[in-house]
Amino acid sequence: MVAVKRKYGLAVDAREAHALERILSGCVSTEMVVAAGQSLVAEPTPSAAAPGTGDALPRWDTNGNGRITCREARGHGIAPVRREHPAYRFMRDGDGDGVVCE
Repeated sequence: MVAVKRKYGLAVDAREAHALERILSGCVSTEMVVAAGQSLVAEPTPSAAAPGTGDALPRWDTNGNGRITCREARGHGIAPVRREHPAYRFMRDGDGDGVVCE
């Protein structure tokens, strides 16, 4: 999907962006692999979900109340948030299963 959209200069809608974020949130890295002959050169970049990325609260606490709500997590496309995600420590896991905003 991404390759086709890139080839034709098409945008990604909100539903697709959320799906891509869900997929990428499980990756340790979002390093791009570029086929030979392509002009794009990419450097490895850490995933938004990679442990130790820091700055989770200012990044995802949209209303500035000192915690990240499920509404904010969904708005940023990071829900569901698992224990390994840096935003998790600023959220409330009511049932203690290690996943919020299920």
